[in-house]
Amino acid sequence: MTNDIYEFDKVEHAHKLNGVELIGISSVVKDITSFGAAAYYGSRRALMELGYDPKDAPDALQSFVNEVNRIVALAPKEQKQALKNAYLAHAIDPTAT
Repeated sequence: MTNDIYEFDKVEHAHKLNGVELIGISSVVKDITSFGAAAYYGSRRALMELGYDPKDAPDALQSFVNEVNRIVALAPKEQKQALKNAYLAHAIDPTAT
């Protein structure tokens, strides 16, 4: 059994294993695909979390307006969590049960 040491440097936002910086997801994505396509995917998922789908329903704004109004009415802690959920939406498999 090895005694690997994992570290996360918050200042550099770097993950390290045994002192060696690990390659991040965004670095891998840039290497294997169009980073622009990944950025569009991530931003779309964030907007969908807020009730708006710019690809499949660009004219359907009411659910977005409703969600923004709901978030505005929340306490700051809950507002922050709602926005974090939108930020992280690209990392969650929407088809998972």
